[in-house]
Amino acid sequence: MARNILISGDVGSGKTRLLETILSETPGERSGFITKPKIVGDIVSGFEIIASTDVRCAFADVTFTEHRRVGKYGVHVQRFNAILSSLASYSKHSYRPFLYMDEIGALQLVSGIFPYFVRHFLEAPNPFIGTIPHDSVQHKLIDEIKQRPDVTLLELTKDNKEEVYSVVRAFLKGYS
Repeated sequence: MARNILISGDVGSGKTRLLETILSETPGERSGFITKPKIVGDIVSGFEIIASTDVRCAFADVTFTEHRRVGKYGVHVQRFNAILSSLASYSKHSYRPFLYMDEIGALQLVSGIFPYFVRHFLEAPNPFIGTIPHDSVQHKLIDEIKQRPDVTLLELTKDNKEEVYSVVRAFLKGYS
């Protein structure tokens, strides 16, 4: 199996939840981030990034009117770039953390430095798990990484969650 896994799925398919479960069950060092929705009532009003460095910040919101827009959300690129910069130092340590990104999606791709970090994580000798939207985001970086020979692409659906979970656990066990 390749040293990188990308989990693809529709919005709400459970990609983030699966990655959070894997993170909670996997001991050891890690470097990466999770994107979580900010829900007000029953409406998603924005998103926050939660980094492995315990830094959290709102980086996309309907109220961010002075920032780059992706759909209804303004994206605070400087905040997101600061999170990315905090994750770049993992390779200076002697341990081999597993790397993760949730999500490689439209909001994150507004950052000009984000593609560099995606490629940096994919090219590292460390195991990497990333999530990508199924087909809703058309971007050359997503097309490029799907075609990499060192990437295993798994599609998550409501019917195969346990199977995908088992594949990811076995993948990480090979690196422990």
